[in-house]
Amino acid sequence: MNIDQLTNPNVKAAVQAMNDGNRAAWLSQFTSNPILTDDDNPRDFVAWSDSELFGKSRGWIAEIDKVEEEENSLLLYAKFHSDKWGDFKTTMKFTIRDNKISRLDVAQADY
Repeated sequence: MNIDQLTNPNVKAAVQAMNDGNRAAWLSQFTSNPILTDDDNPRDFVAWSDSELFGKSRGWIAEIDKVEEEENSLLLYAKFHSDKWGDFKTTMKFTIRDNKISRLDVAQADY
């Protein structure tokens, strides 16, 4: 997968860490208490990361389809693989504050 289209260094490093299965590198790109929503439902960021990305579910981005950037955020449209949920399209909106990711909104997508 090509992550060169991700111009924000925090998002690029976070996606690389997710795909590499590197929990410590993933967490290091976020503020100390980031907000997370999954299909508009608030979740505990660390518990969700451990379950959905680095635990038995082992999730990663298989392919980036589109990237939209705004002043303080980046919206990623991608094909996602989860060992638990299978393959599906997703959106991941990363909000940046003080050179860290302060919020992550993920959702299944139909684009």
